Amino acid sequence: KKGGVLIDNSNKVQLYGDAQKAYEVVGDVFLDRFTTFEFMFSYGQTTTSLSICLYDSKDLLNCRQSCREILNTDTSPMTINIGELLWYREGYLRYIMLSQVAGTTDEIESSFGGMRFIAGQERGVAYKDGICTDPNAHVLLSPNSDTKCKCADGFLSSNGGKQV
Repeated sequence: KKGGVLIDNSNKVQLYGDAQKAYEVVGDVFLDRFTTFEFMFSYGQTTTSLSICLYDSKDLLNCRQSCREILNTDTSPMTINIGELLWYREGYLRYIMLSQVAGTTDEIESSFGGMRFIAGQERGVAYKDGICTDPNAHVLLSPNSDTKCKCADGFLSSNGGKQV
C-alpha cells in the first residue's frame, strides 16, 4: 500500500495514504498526570482512522492504550490529558507516533502541527465548595445528601484523607 509522512518547513507533519510513523523525542520533556498536550490537526476526506500516540518507553511502541483516536467530528486545536495516555505515570516522553488509515491515495490527507506540552498545576485541595478539583477523583453523594470527593481508579489521598 502507498502511504507516508512529510514534514514541511513550518514543522507541519502531513500524512498521505496508510501511514504510521514513530518519532524519537530529542531532549527531556517531563510528563506527569497534570500535563496536557495541545496540537492542531486536519482530518482528511478519505481518512477512516487517525491517531496520535505518546510513549515513555521504546518497549511500549504500538501499545494502543497510549494513543488518542481522533474522530472526524473532533475540532482543532485539541487538548488531551497526558495522565490518561501514560496511565498516570511520571516520566519523560520518548516517542510520538502518528497513524492514519486512508487507503491508497497519493494526496495529502491529514496533518498535525503546533504541538506543545503544558505543565499542569498540582492542586493542594482536592475538594472545595462541593466540587472535586483533582482530575483523579469524583463526587459521591450519600443518602443524607452529604457530598464527598473520592479518589478514582486506585489513586490514594496524598494527605491521609477521610475514609468514605
